[in-house]
Amino acid sequence: MAGTTDQQDAFRLEGLAKTFYPILPWHRHRAVEAVRGIDLKVPRGCIFSLLGPNGAGKTTTIKIIAGLILPTRGRVVFYDRDGSELRSRPRLGAVLEGSRNLYWRLSPLENLYYFGELKGLSLTQIRREADELLEMFDLTKKARASTQTLSRGMQQKVAVAVALLGKPEILLLDEPTLGLDVESSRLIQKRLRELVERDGRTIILTTHMMELAARVADRIGILSEGELIAEDSLPNLVAFFRQQNYELQLPRSEWERLRNDVSAFRFTEERSSDDEEVRITFHLDSREGFYKLSELLLSRRPQFITISQVTPSLEDIFLQITQHYAGRKGDEA
Repeated sequence: MAGTTDQQDAFRLEGLAKTFYPILPWHRHRAVEAVRGIDLKVPRGCIFSLLGPNGAGKTTTIKIIAGLILPTRGRVVFYDRDGSELRSRPRLGAVLEGSRNLYWRLSPLENLYYFGELKGLSLTQIRREADELLEMFDLTKKARASTQTLSRGMQQKVAVAVALLGKPEILLLDEPTLGLDVESSRLIQKRLRELVERDGRTIILTTHMMELAARVADRIGILSEGELIAEDSLPNLVAFFRQQNYELQLPRSEWERLRNDVSAFRFTEERSSDDEEVRITFHLDSREGFYKLSELLLSRRPQFITISQVTPSLEDIFLQITQHYAGRKGDEA
């Protein structure tokens, strides 16, 4: 499943693959394929979320884009605002989950000045941007406190602020809200959307939290076992799966009478707490499947309570895509 967009690309991944080999050559059979031939176009001026479970290849992909590790095969191609290919990486900002990219004994303000100088910014620019970023993330009152004394949420806000120094066009965020309190998480989400809508920045955000991806992302790519198995906008993903999911609620006795007749269809079953009613969700492969199900129900005429088209959550979509992918991989094996 792939979407299209009229926006210019910020960068593209072309056949991107990464295999980690053991140091000892006789252990090469233990090599790990973390990323397997990803082709992806990331539009400029959007939040693109790479969604997947732990071990899906999200962090490895982010590190390759950032230039921290080299791909085994394939490449990352960056473009300027005119659509011309760049010979080198543009200025990137990055926050990698689990890495200490701040100096704990320095204050937020000192961290901003220190990393600003490392990025080659002038003192005037650092001073101006530091004031803006501290205010943006509600850190002004803690500007001179030691970073190690701050809460986890405040430390993460400082890390994002440091990544934004120099106004990078592309921001890479690996699990940026993991472990944060609700208030800090929502502030970071709000500021990210402002950066895209106000400044036209491009943000790549990895997460296994579907709620976060649904709330902030313009486009979503789903990774599983190092492969990109779906990519589109959230509305398109929801619209695609909404066409194929129908929910039937009926008395348990009616369902027992109907069950064998619908065994050819794929469905999930949920019983009520008193076990008197059953909610059946049919997962149909096409509109033709809906017509066949409708004809069968008309012929059997069950005494159902309700029947409705289902609007799936991103979690439902994720589960359906990964289950379909796992089934396809099993058939190929």
